Amino acid sequence: KNMNYKKTRIEAVVLTIVLLGAMFLAPASSFVAPNEKNLITEQGNLIYRSPSSTEDELPPFMLDRYYDVITDPAPISMGKDGENNDAGYKTDARDEINRGHALFPNELIDDTPGRGRTGTLHSADDLYDWYYFPVCDGQDIVITMTPPSGYDYDISLWDDDELLRDSSTNSGSVQETITYTSDYTDRWYLNISYVSGTDEGQYSFTVDLVGQNDAGTGDDAGDTFADATLITLGTYNGFLDMNDAYDWYKFDVADGDGIHFTLKMRTIAYLADFDIHLYNPSGELVYEEQYYYDDDLYYPIDETGQWRVKIDIFPGWVEIPQPTEWNYYAYGSGPYELEYAIETDVPSPPDPIPQPQITPIAKTFTIADDPAS
Repeated sequence: KNMNYKKTRIEAVVLTIVLLGAMFLAPASSFVAPNEKNLITEQGNLIYRSPSSTEDELPPFMLDRYYDVITDPAPISMGKDGENNDAGYKTDARDEINRGHALFPNELIDDTPGRGRTGTLHSADDLYDWYYFPVCDGQDIVITMTPPSGYDYDISLWDDDELLRDSSTNSGSVQETITYTSDYTDRWYLNISYVSGTDEGQYSFTVDLVGQNDAGTGDDAGDTFADATLITLGTYNGFLDMNDAYDWYKFDVADGDGIHFTLKMRTIAYLADFDIHLYNPSGELVYEEQYYYDDDLYYPIDETGQWRVKIDIFPGWVEIPQPTEWNYYAYGSGPYELEYAIETDVPSPPDPIPQPQITPIAKTFTIADDPAS
């Protein structure tokens, strides 16, 4: 035992010496001086900001704002040679279905990540690009892809079980098209694959979700209090995007009922955040849940009648700042799941947190002018 103990200590000392030696013998180029590089990680991508000896310290960044603070390399909305492949990410859309890039259909096409619509494939080492996007049950998925001249690329649509649902395989540089009706609410996958052509070629594509099937109606849920869609106890799917900011639902309840709404979107609509708001029969907002991502709304009903809930997007596209000195980054779209239940005992909404009364006090000081001071 003692010999083994000594041997372990000797090995530990040798290892320490080797590590120290490697540190001191490392080339100077492997050490980066403070502020020589500023690498910001965003969704696994590195954004480089070149230093400047005269550069001022940047103020703290505020949420939901887009800052153009770099010029070389280009900012996040521009890639090499003015492009931003693939789909705005400036990185290759991976060649495996479970490592694809997220797309945000029915949002602005502005070359930000997930909102770009170009990509590249290479005959030697980049044969596939995978993307995924959320769809509501009953929506039509409409995809087009135009290969560059002299190249042949194909497209295919896959479901969440990695099963092929549809494909388009025209010969040559002919546009490929898929139109397919979703039969479930969750992620779908697009594969763009190389067939022929030399070296690298850039393709363009579109992904649009057409029509709606909110609460299984085959249409959009009402956009106002008066036009709310009637629901009963159960689970429903819906969809919101930049052209459909609100979904209203109405339901009949009696005084004393305990309602429970569960709104889910976190695992369905990537990076989307929807909120739920409760209104009494008179149209007054009585309660709301606005946590990031999924929400649970409990409320003890105190009036018999037809109540309503409104589902909306945060930050969304409507009730957002309209600045002139900076660009506000509006986002949010996708499907959600809404479950409505009646329970025998639900917690009452929390009371407002009392705020101490603040009494401002002003006092005037008169200071004599002293020229000699």
